[in-house]
Amino acid sequence: MDNNIICGTVTSFSEFAMLEAAFHFVGFLSPLENPPVVNSVKAGQSVPLKFQLIDDNGGYLSNLDAVTGIWLQQVECTNSQLNNDVYTTNTSGDSGLHYDTETNQFIYTWKTKKNIPDCSRIILELYNSFLQEVYFEKK
Repeated sequence: MDNNIICGTVTSFSEFAMLEAAFHFVGFLSPLENPPVVNSVKAGQSVPLKFQLIDDNGGYLSNLDAVTGIWLQQVECTNSQLNNDVYTTNTSGDSGLHYDTETNQFIYTWKTKKNIPDCSRIILELYNSFLQEVYFEKK
């Protein structure tokens, strides 16, 4: 070690090392609209949450570990005031979060409950503690 620089060689990179590189959220994809648009949702409906992440070189990131949480939070319809309660989301069947290599998209099929709040948001937490959100209003 010279001048606080550590040198070494590696033969491969772990999945964890791949997440240390900077990546960017491209946005939620169709059929959703990104904020400030409020999406309509029916109680009991399955909603595909599709999004992409890219690295600094414009390459698609496919590592599921890049997503650390997906939550539902009730908001007030009139002024976007937040209810502090955060709920886990349910998926449709056993789908969970997966990556589609043909479309280069992360896909999470959110199965809404019959008692979904009138207005809510989904919070997507990424590995770098960056939060993305998309808003919904019950039809």
